[in-house]
Amino acid sequence: MSDSLPPEIIADILDRLTDAADLVRCRRVSKQWLSVLDSPDFIQRHLQRSTAALSNAGLFLRNDDGALFYAPDSASDSPRPDPKLPTHPDGALLLGSCRGLVCFCVNNQRDLVILNPRTGERRQICNYSPPDFPQHPSPAVNPHISKLDARMFVEYSTDSRRGKDVDLEVDGGGLATLVLGGYGFGYDESSDDYKVVRIRGLVGGGGGVESHHFRAEIYSVRAESCKIIEPTDLPYPNHRNGVFVCGALNWVAHNDVLLALDLGSDGGGFSLLPQPKYIRGRPEVKSLGELDSCLCLCGGYYVGDGQGRLDLWVMKEYGEVESWCKVWSIRDPIVVRCGPAFLLGCSAVDGGGGRRLLFMVDGRVWFWYYPSGDRVEAVDMGGIVGEGGFDAAYCLESLVRLFDRGYDQKVVLESL
Repeated sequence: MSDSLPPEIIADILDRLTDAADLVRCRRVSKQWLSVLDSPDFIQRHLQRSTAALSNAGLFLRNDDGALFYAPDSASDSPRPDPKLPTHPDGALLLGSCRGLVCFCVNNQRDLVILNPRTGERRQICNYSPPDFPQHPSPAVNPHISKLDARMFVEYSTDSRRGKDVDLEVDGGGLATLVLGGYGFGYDESSDDYKVVRIRGLVGGGGGVESHHFRAEIYSVRAESCKIIEPTDLPYPNHRNGVFVCGALNWVAHNDVLLALDLGSDGGGFSLLPQPKYIRGRPEVKSLGELDSCLCLCGGYYVGDGQGRLDLWVMKEYGEVESWCKVWSIRDPIVVRCGPAFLLGCSAVDGGGGRRLLFMVDGRVWFWYYPSGDRVEAVDMGGIVGEGGFDAAYCLESLVRLFDRGYDQKVVLESL
């Protein structure tokens, strides 16, 4: 009966379903339904509806030991291990999420796993890493760092993956500190390509000269190749993963600046982003997030004795300083702690048409913020995040396939 309906009628019926789980089950109805559900136009329309409705979301977490956990947005229990998630004896890194896909790094940072947790499709890319940090960085950066042996970078890069800075001896006296600037995962719409970014940096003081050098390794999933950018006049990003907004990955960088990396094929590489015009001085700590497809800045002000506030700013027009707008200030005691607060995601609230925002403070305190009532609600994460490194990614569930338009070559497809 269903196969007798025209494809446009089937698409109109299925467009009325928002829940990604229901649509995945509909794939089994018939080949014609499967063809409609797998069409790029339908997938894009569903992604847009889910984004607008703040529905079909889940939270992915990685603890100190590299173990991965998942918590559906609607679940009331704590995050739990999920057999769909990749595992490795040495743990896994959570690099970020984009368009319903989540990216992980396993096998001592040598392999990538890109997963759609709703459909169960994933692609594993082995030995994606480019050559290690160049043995001879530009002498203009620091002639002492330029003699740093590449083997030392290989040896220490694994130890630094959780944000640990490592001091290395260099010629001329002094130390060069190996730092991890984090990762990023995003999408280049102009080339229909997903890109993974890894940042490594050296901060050197050899010969009494203090200097900075970092590079970004940009891996193209479509081309299966890597491009390297080595800025010489910009501060290196912090240890957090980049926030993907408007075709660019964004970080808070050292020296208290905002740094953006355009992922477009013809993009201009790294650039500085303007900060809000703060009314009462710059915040003591800041972090970046995404809200309503816009870049969001969380600025913390702490004055001690449980006093202070967390301000949320949104950049309505990407890259335009005048578009920064302060939308909320949170003053609840659970928020005012001596550490940055990270906005992880936003979801709809059942029955009221409102929404709530999920934050993480100090890597140990989690809370929902309800803007409509200026109310904070603590979240029990079951103690899975400790004192050390952590990663978190809030991901919309979608039907997006990594394998459309040529991606089906050299792909390991597993039904999880």
